Amino acid sequence: MRADRERRGKRPPAGESAAMSAPINEPTDQVVAEYGLYRDLYDSRPVRFAGCTALEPLVAEMKRRMDAEQPFSMARLGDGEGACLFYGHPGMDSLSEYVLRRTLILHFSGQPYTERDLLFFKNEMARATRTADLVTFARKRQVHENMVASESADIRGYVGCTSANRFVSDLEPDRDRLLYEDGYLHVALFPFYADLLRDRTVVTVSSAPDAFCEKLARHFSFNLLDTIQIPDQAVNQKGRLDSYLYPDHLDGVRQQVRGAARPGTVFVMAAGLATKFLCADVRQYGGFALDVGSAMDVWQGKSVRPYQRDAFVTRHQIA
Repeated sequence: MRADRERRGKRPPAGESAAMSAPINEPTDQVVAEYGLYRDLYDSRPVRFAGCTALEPLVAEMKRRMDAEQPFSMARLGDGEGACLFYGHPGMDSLSEYVLRRTLILHFSGQPYTERDLLFFKNEMARATRTADLVTFARKRQVHENMVASESADIRGYVGCTSANRFVSDLEPDRDRLLYEDGYLHVALFPFYADLLRDRTVVTVSSAPDAFCEKLARHFSFNLLDTIQIPDQAVNQKGRLDSYLYPDHLDGVRQQVRGAARPGTVFVMAAGLATKFLCADVRQYGGFALDVGSAMDVWQGKSVRPYQRDAFVTRHQIA
């Protein structure tokens, strides 16, 4: 059975995307073997999708906490966040390092990441998730079950998504924590952003130009207090950037976020993996953190994800 599992791991191409600044090596035999072990151990282990709040009650509760100026953070998980949380898994050192390194290359290019870097992302992601007021599963139940039943899957994507779902499933119960069934919450919120943001005092954290953030403020009728601009993700770029959010700018951005966070201030953030750390910082200093992810790209008329087809982008683009 284990040999069959090992053959399930679809080896990604050596240079997964022309947008990458460095090629991604194929998984070693040890990585593939540990992936087989991972599937043997966990494919049959159920994930409990219990305690999730439906979308409209979730939005109503978010709005209530905004109105009350309560500190609030989100941990909207996906395969990248799951890769961070999985790092250092006992008996799967090679696999966990492989999926996290591939994830960091997608976000911050092919830099020579050290063990200290990898531990930083693991620990910060775990802290941000455990302290968040709203946590999402990476993929909803049916998608998770379809992935588990699949005979072929991308190693990084499979391990990232399933480990994120298990992390959420295993969180200690907390009656004040909101759970949502799917990491695509930012997409589900498209009909609700206007109501959530109207008349709020907002700080944006994204790669969007200041002029666009001002347009966003006019569109949603919020007061734009400040814009904190960051470099875009490596995977969205055709060539190498002069610098990346990590490690070049993250410390400075965190200082800016902490300095601006206060009760009543809403942070609209699109910073990839680092959004989760920044959300935790916002909450710590009294603000409300809203992770909009690639919605920020769609508002600008950009398609950066497979589901963002022309009609979808046209419908949500802010003119």
